[in-house]
Amino acid sequence: MAFILFVTVLTFSRGFLAEYVNWDDPIFLKDNIFLKVPFGDAFGAFFFHFFFGDYLPIPLISYWFETNIFGFNPGITHGINLGIHLINIVLVFKFLSALGIKKATKQIITFVFAVHPVQVEPLMWVSNRNLLLCTCFVLTTCLLAQKKNRSSVAISFVYILGFLCKATGILLPFLLVAIEIILKKENTRSSFKKYAPLFIIGFMASFLRIWAYAVGTGEDFNSVTFGFNRILSLPIAILNAVTLYLRLIFNPFEHCILYDHFKLGLLSILGALLCLGVMGFLAYSWRKSRNPEIIFFSVFILVFLLPVLQILPRNNYVNDRYLYLPLVGFAGLLALLVNRENRLVRMGGGFLLLIMPFFSFYNSSMWLTDLDLWQSTVQMNPKSVLAHNNLGLAYYVGHDDERAIEEYKAAVALNNPDGLALAYGNLGNIYNTADSKFYNIQLAKAAYENGLKVAFRMDDTFRFLYSLAKLDYALNDKDSSLQRLTELKRRLASVTDGRFQEIKNLTDKLLQQIAEH
Repeated sequence: MAFILFVTVLTFSRGFLAEYVNWDDPIFLKDNIFLKVPFGDAFGAFFFHFFFGDYLPIPLISYWFETNIFGFNPGITHGINLGIHLINIVLVFKFLSALGIKKATKQIITFVFAVHPVQVEPLMWVSNRNLLLCTCFVLTTCLLAQKKNRSSVAISFVYILGFLCKATGILLPFLLVAIEIILKKENTRSSFKKYAPLFIIGFMASFLRIWAYAVGTGEDFNSVTFGFNRILSLPIAILNAVTLYLRLIFNPFEHCILYDHFKLGLLSILGALLCLGVMGFLAYSWRKSRNPEIIFFSVFILVFLLPVLQILPRNNYVNDRYLYLPLVGFAGLLALLVNRENRLVRMGGGFLLLIMPFFSFYNSSMWLTDLDLWQSTVQMNPKSVLAHNNLGLAYYVGHDDERAIEEYKAAVALNNPDGLALAYGNLGNIYNTADSKFYNIQLAKAAYENGLKVAFRMDDTFRFLYSLAKLDYALNDKDSSLQRLTELKRRLASVTDGRFQEIKNLTDKLLQQIAEH
C-alpha cells in the first residue's frame, strides 16, 4: 500500500506547480464572493442555496476554510485534493478486503484506481473536490455497512454527507444490496429491507438534484426530466456514452477535457446496437463462468456510472472525471482477467499496469496553466466552440488581444448555438477594454447585442443585459440603461442559485450610481 501511495504522489506531483484554470475554478474559488464573507453568512449561502446547478455545501465549506487559512493558492488546493485521493485509495483497499477479495486482485484494483490516466482530470482539476469528497463518504458508507455490528444511523448519516458533496453516490443502496445477494448469498427481500432508509434518502436526493439542475439552467423541472425528445433519445445516448467510456479506459491518447455532445443519428444508433451486442456477449460469458465477483464488479460500474449517463440531467455528456469511482469496477474486471492462468494475458496486463503512471504523468502537463489546457483542448477537439472561447480568454488574460480575437472569431464561425453567445461576449469584452489597441465601444455594443440575441442560458442573458446597461450609461443613454437594469433585476429576483449573487450586487450598485447622478 505504501508503494502505491508513493507512486500516486509522484504521478500527480505536477499539480503542486499548476495554476487555477478557467474551468469552474473562478466560479468555485477565485471569484466566489461567499469565500470572502464571515463563516455564518457563507454557511447559510452554501446550505440554503443551489450553486451552479448543483447542491454542494460541504465542498464549498471546505474551500471557505482553506482560503481563509491559506489564501487562494492552487498548490494548496491541489495538495488537499491529492490527500483526499490518497485516503480514497486506502478506503478502496479496505473495502475490497472487507468483501474478501483475493490479495492479488485487490492490489491490482487499488493500483489502477490510484494512477490510471482517466484520473488525471479529477486529480489535476482543483474544482473537482466535490467528487473526491463524495467518493470518500461513499466508500466509508460501504465499509460501515460491512461491519458485524453496523449502525443504520451511522450508515445513513455518512451516506447523506456523500450527497452533500455530489450526487455520484445516489444509487449506492443498490450496490449494498448487490453485495448481500451476490457475495453473501443473503435473501433478496431481507437485503432490500435492511437498506430501506438509504433508498428513501436516495429518492429524496434525486429529487433535490434535479431541482438544483432546473434552477441552475432556468428550465422547467418537468422538461429537464421528462421531455419527450430526451426520453426518446436517452437509451441511445446511454449506450453511446458507455462505448466512449470504454474507449477512454483503454486509450490514454484520446483524453480531453471536452467531448462532443450527443447527437441522435444513424451513427449513434449503430453505436448503440454495437454496444448492446458487446454487452450481450459479456453477459453470456459471465453467466457461463458463474463467478460472483464478475457480477459484483459489473454492478459496481452500473451503480456509479448510471447517475452520469443522462438519467439525471447533466450539462455535460461525457467527462473523464465521471469514471473516477466506476473505475474500481472496471479495474476489478481487468484484475480478474489478468489473474487468469494464461501467461501471455498476465504479461500483457502487467505491462499495462507498469506504464499507467507514465501516461498519467505525461497527460497531467496540460493542466499546468490555462494556456496549456486550452491549447491542448483545441488541438484535440478543434470544433469545440467552448475550447476556442477559453483559449481566447487565456490569450486575453496574457495580454495577447490579437490572438484572443482570432480565437473568438473562430468560435463565432463555428456557429454552434451552445457557445455562440459566449464568443460574442468575449469579443465585446476586448472591444470594451480601454487600454486595448482594439478598443471600440460601438463594436463592443454590437457584439453584446448579437450575444443577447442568441443567448439561451441565464448566465449569458444576465451578463449581456448588465454589460449593455453599463455601456448605455457610459454613452449617456440613461433611459436605455435603466430599462435594461430593471429587466435584469426582475429576472434576477426569480433565481436562487448562489452563483448569481455577484451580478445581483453589481446591478444594485449600477442602479444606485445612476440614481445619484
